[in-house]
Amino acid sequence: MNNTIQKIINDLIRQYSEEIKRFPQNKISKLYFDAHLIIDILIKKYADVYNNFVNGKVISEAHSEISKIIKSSKNVNDTITTGGKSISKNVNGGLSTCHLYYVDIP
Repeated sequence: MNNTIQKIINDLIRQYSEEIKRFPQNKISKLYFDAHLIIDILIKKYADVYNNFVNGKVISEAHSEISKIIKSSKNVNDTITTGGKSISKNVNGGLSTCHLYYVDIP
């Protein structure tokens, strides 16, 4: 199941990186995102995969595993870098801190 989550995360990051490259006038050099964004996308677009992954796990532990998968994922050109912490909406609708990541946009 980790391989499926990893492939989805790699594909999402690659997709967003490619979309950003289509707008060179923005001169964006880094794509920033946090774990909550990836988890939200997994829940909304890949519910079956997400539910199978978290099945029987404490949610916070499952989300921590997803963060580790994000950190170990590879972008098209480079590894994903941890950029500290962010505050964003979590799956319960409240605000909480989570890992902030970025990838370089060539």
